[in-house]
Amino acid sequence: MNTESLSFKYELEKKEPCTNDGGTTRGASVKDFPASAGIAGVSVRLQPGSMRELHWHANTAE
Repeated sequence: MNTESLSFKYELEKKEPCTNDGGTTRGASVKDFPASAGIAGVSVRLQPGSMRELHWHANTAE
């Protein structure tokens, strides 16, 4: 991968949100942010009284 042509800055909060009754998420993967090969991120905003289930990814080092 040629890192000279990649941007290492991504404004996740400016991405179009996915909204439902429990809150809002904005996510980015390597498709959105090519410099993030091997990692993804999600910003989660929950409505009062909502909750996010605990989880883990068995195929990654977390």
